[in-house]
Amino acid sequence: MTTIRLEFRRKLLHITSGILAVIALKYWGLGIFFFMLLLVVGLLVSVISSRHRLPLIGWFLDTFDRPGGPLPGWGSITYVISVILLLGFFGKGDITYASIMILALGDSVSSMVGMRLEKSTRLWKTRHPLSADKLLEGTLFGFVAASLGAMLFVSISEAVVASAVAMTVETIEFRVRKHPVDDNVLVPLSAALALFLFRMLF
Repeated sequence: MTTIRLEFRRKLLHITSGILAVIALKYWGLGIFFFMLLLVVGLLVSVISSRHRLPLIGWFLDTFDRPGGPLPGWGSITYVISVILLLGFFGKGDITYASIMILALGDSVSSMVGMRLEKSTRLWKTRHPLSADKLLEGTLFGFVAASLGAMLFVSISEAVVASAVAMTVETIEFRVRKHPVDDNVLVPLSAALALFLFRMLF
């Protein structure tokens, strides 16, 4: 399996996970304690998987996990952490739902379009001014997808502002003591903060 195929599978899982998280919160009545339990179970499974191959979990990691993370399934773990942080700071509501959709669609579509353009020798492509590793076209497609997803829960102006902030943050690598901060945490939190401040100001 090539790296591009792996990344496309990861991003499809990324989108599905975000949609399921919103459904679980908004329609199934689940809340922060469920996601905290999910985080604990996920961390236990991850630690065990780092030492032993588990049935089904091993296949899942082979199919979707990007090698080189601190723990197996690290992307899924940070995804759950981001939902917990959103619920802790902003509670259940449209800000949290919109921010999860921005993470699910914006980050994923941006990467998928960027990878497709990088592979092509025929299509026109522009290097992003804020990142040597990303394409401007990928970010723009991600912004449109994020805005459309956020519009399911917030106004058009709120969705556009939050998506623009989140996709800008997504292009910049933030580090804490030389360790990069995961996009799964930065993107939804920056979107939620943008929505919160937009409502405070306007």
